[in-house]
Amino acid sequence: MTRLNSYFALARDPVFQEQHCLCSSCLCTCITGSLYPATPPLSPFLLFQCNVETWFLFCKQLQLHLSYWVLLWLKMWTSCHCMWLSSWGGLFFSVCFSEGLHYVPYDIPPDTRLLDLQGNYITEIRENDFKGLRNLYALVLVNNMITKIHPRAFLPLERMQKLYLSHNRLTAVPKNLPVSLVELRIHDNQIKKVASGTFYGLTNMNCIEMGRNPIKNSGLEPGAFDGLHLSFLRISEAKLTGIPKDLPYSLTELHLDQNQIQAIELEDLLQYGQLFRLGLSYNKIRHIEDGSLYYVHSLRELHLDNNLLSRVPAGLPEMKHLQVVYLHSNNISSVGVNDFCPRTFGTKKTFYNGISLFNNPIQYWEVQPATFRCVSGRNAIQFGNYK
Repeated sequence: MTRLNSYFALARDPVFQEQHCLCSSCLCTCITGSLYPATPPLSPFLLFQCNVETWFLFCKQLQLHLSYWVLLWLKMWTSCHCMWLSSWGGLFFSVCFSEGLHYVPYDIPPDTRLLDLQGNYITEIRENDFKGLRNLYALVLVNNMITKIHPRAFLPLERMQKLYLSHNRLTAVPKNLPVSLVELRIHDNQIKKVASGTFYGLTNMNCIEMGRNPIKNSGLEPGAFDGLHLSFLRISEAKLTGIPKDLPYSLTELHLDQNQIQAIELEDLLQYGQLFRLGLSYNKIRHIEDGSLYYVHSLRELHLDNNLLSRVPAGLPEMKHLQVVYLHSNNISSVGVNDFCPRTFGTKKTFYNGISLFNNPIQYWEVQPATFRCVSGRNAIQFGNYK
């Protein structure tokens, strides 16, 4: 069922919910007739339950056509070939996953909004593969063998907002991406370098997922992210040894988990003042220079678990909006009474609702109760045995 993840993400997208919709636990249906899955089934029983709910909604809305959920089910469990589904609401889905295709089909309906080609054997995207698909909103090319994309391949896709290229064999980010693009998922490839100007002009881009690529800090050329107004960026499970310094100022979420980062220097976070969530779990961080966290004053969540820290990072009491701190699975042996909370009452805007310290060599009975005076409750603090 994992190959349907793209649909579940798209199902929550405003473009696919722009009409009046009624949602059950597994399917959303619109008055105009658009049907699509809301969440994946976890078991055959839930699949049956979903089908029951589907038919209930089907009758309630007097929709006399197969639901998109049934289409996907047929596609997975039968030998059907490429299937086209048009709805009364004007949404057109073209589903061709796991068909053994070596090229993009030539007969894709021009009104297609969602084109799914995942799980095939496509090795190359040619210049005219998407010719005429001006209304395409989302393109799913996950789990193919793509090594080459023609520089002009995406030019016809003037309205495309979502491009999923993960689990391929790309060595570079495609050129000439549509200016309409909002979301790019290109993780699990072989990309080692992001050249200067790669994303220039893509002012609508909001989210980039490019983890599990062998990218080093030297592979992120100066100006690689120029022109972007990103909110979300993930470069996890790569080969970074430090926090990149040339990322967009606009980031609210930055995930650099499972890299080889060893330290956070004073100016590493200087330009990321809008961050709400920072993920640095599963690195090799031993040292966080005092004052480094001063620049991320808007931070709500800080993930530093599974590193090599020997003390609680300095500066946490001054972070007025911080609510969640993950510090478990480090080498922290003591916690001071002022490590988390400001000395002056009332200066912190929001209380902590999550502090994790388990799997550290801390004698928790030696920690003073006043240490957590700015925590919402006992359940927000997680201690545990050190092994």
